[in-house]
Amino acid sequence: MKKLFAFFIVLLFISMAQAQSSSTFCNQVWMDKNLNADTYRNGDKIPNVEDPKEWVALTTGAWCWYNNDSSRNGKYGKLYNWYAIKDPRGLAPQGWHIPSDAEWTTLTTCNEGKSAGVLGLGGSYRDINGNFLRINNYTFWWSSTENDMGSPLIYSMNITQNRSRGATDKGNGFSVLCLKD
Repeated sequence: MKKLFAFFIVLLFISMAQAQSSSTFCNQVWMDKNLNADTYRNGDKIPNVEDPKEWVALTTGAWCWYNNDSSRNGKYGKLYNWYAIKDPRGLAPQGWHIPSDAEWTTLTTCNEGKSAGVLGLGGSYRDINGNFLRINNYTFWWSSTENDMGSPLIYSMNITQNRSRGATDKGNGFSVLCLKD
């Protein structure tokens, strides 16, 4: 009986550790924190690429911490390139997905966009040259959508909560906020 009880306690602990903190806005359930995964949904490792020259040459998925500083890990999450976003192994945890342009638009236009300011933290970004920029001023999040020119669409918010949407290069490193399926 004690072994069975211990087994259920372990299962409860695992399920609590895997649970994602979330908030609901405009009938959408969003993660409260930027994604912090270092594996794809199937368990395959996503490479941590620190070297700027290596980052620039990538055509496969990768992640990094801002300024390659692991102390930012828990608070700000990781920065991912586009190739990690679109990898068929799945970057978002089970039951979640990377929001589309339309889903981001719903969030930023409902309630005059006021709710969007409470999501994620200022993860800043890594540019296509491997440089880290805009610490504590901006957060950039990937959408899962490309525009007609094949450029990924992103959403950004600065410290004063001004929001914008734009197209970007696939080699940039941005944060990810996930949306519940």
